[in-house]
Amino acid sequence: MASQSFSFVARGTSNFKVFQTITRKYIHSGSGSTTQDAASAAKRGLNEAMRTGENLKNQAASTTENIADRTKDTTHGMANKAKQAAEGAWESAKETAQKSKENVFSKTDEAKETVKETAKRSMNTKNNS
Repeated sequence: MASQSFSFVARGTSNFKVFQTITRKYIHSGSGSTTQDAASAAKRGLNEAMRTGENLKNQAASTTENIADRTKDTTHGMANKAKQAAEGAWESAKETAQKSKENVFSKTDEAKETVKETAKRSMNTKNNS
């Protein structure tokens, strides 16, 4: 029985490569060769092709799972960064509002004092006249 091996690289749509080696086995016809030998050889070839297909399918599934996991991790990372940015913006807005509030109250207090002083001067001026 003679055999010949060859290898190939399969490329999938997900940009992955699979290296596979297939060995072909040839049966030489001779006086002892029967139809059963040929059927048996065909069955072995079919089984090897099925194993090769199953290997390719498993490698593709594994690659797809890896890509999905990386995508999920990246998405979670981006969501966390967006959350942190939103929290930072919220804190900044609260600080700005607090400073504005303090500034307004400070100006209001100053205005009250000015009105009181003006009223006091006005009363003193009336009383002194």
